[in-house]
Amino acid sequence: MAVQADVATDPGTVELFDAEGEHVATVPAGPLPDMLTFTDNGRTLLVANEGEPDGDTGVDPEGSVTVIDLRRGATRARARTAALTGVPGLGPIRDIGFEPEYITTAFGGRLAYVSLQEANAVAILDVDDARFRLIRGLGYKDHVEPANALDPSDRDGGIDIDPWPGVYGMYQPDAIAAYSSRRGIHLVTANEGDARENDVTEEESRVSDLMLDPAAFPGGAGALSRLNVTTTQGDTDGDGDYDELYAFGARSMSVLDLFGRVRFDTGSELERFVRDQDPTTFNANHSLVPQVDNRSDNKGPEPEAVAVGEVRGTTYAFLGAERQGGIFAYDLDARPGQALLAGYVNTRPDDRGPEGALFIEKRDSPTRKPLLLVTNEVTGTIAAFELRPR
Repeated sequence: MAVQADVATDPGTVELFDAEGEHVATVPAGPLPDMLTFTDNGRTLLVANEGEPDGDTGVDPEGSVTVIDLRRGATRARARTAALTGVPGLGPIRDIGFEPEYITTAFGGRLAYVSLQEANAVAILDVDDARFRLIRGLGYKDHVEPANALDPSDRDGGIDIDPWPGVYGMYQPDAIAAYSSRRGIHLVTANEGDARENDVTEEESRVSDLMLDPAAFPGGAGALSRLNVTTTQGDTDGDGDYDELYAFGARSMSVLDLFGRVRFDTGSELERFVRDQDPTTFNANHSLVPQVDNRSDNKGPEPEAVAVGEVRGTTYAFLGAERQGGIFAYDLDARPGQALLAGYVNTRPDDRGPEGALFIEKRDSPTRKPLLLVTNEVTGTIAAFELRPR
């Protein structure tokens, strides 16, 4: 269990319990410990210390990952801190602070991949050395391409998915999961998006509140008026107006290679599929009665959770759309290094706000069939799905 300190920006702890719920040990962690995960062999516990700034005091601790060695048992656990300062970086990395969000492991637990959501990047961690080797900026999704079209407004009278020149999406992944295919190790990311909003940094603005370059946007804000974008980039020539617009999240799932490079993205498929197959939840909020199109100006379907597992010899990714309230299944083997939409379920009304997902293999399942567990933050429920190919 990750526990933040009374003063949130101080180092937190990880509390270890046995299967009967008895407290076993307290292990130090970094500021604001959040997501944690074991390596497959159970010898190491990794903790994402998000290190978010305190809006009242202005204190902004460094994000990090705590590497807890459990080989000598919980009571003799040894913790080391993997810092993100001074790590080599490749690609465009947002200079907005590294706040580790989610961790997955690969190569038998020797490497870990950490999503740095606000920075729009992924970091590669050498677990044995407790040292980051590389930070990879994920780049930007060009929404002028028809395959990357989006609905940018909650007040456009309905569903309107179009390409937009000059508009880019920051991938900003939340959950990340590793899997092995015929072409080696790959990663899948749930590209939720997130703005850094506090008294230290306030970067979110509607397009209508920005001064746009008339050459780049000759029609003005128009239908983009309601879209929320960052104010930290887009003035490419430094003249005080915005030549480009950068929205939060890519409204998609991506496939990355083992070096963290984006090799495939689902584009606008989530929005297009729901428009055609389940329009009453299109970009809806997670209220009991969904308000259609309500989140189009924000992050659309807001994919947040992802888990990977094998069902009858085929590897699938299961993607949870937090606001909309749906689970998408993607076949990761049909097109190696890519993903093919293979199934979908609307989780409403009983389960709303899918936040986390966990795949349970057939051998570990009480039903002897693979299961998917999904935590839902709005309804406070856990849903168990039995997985069967069509």
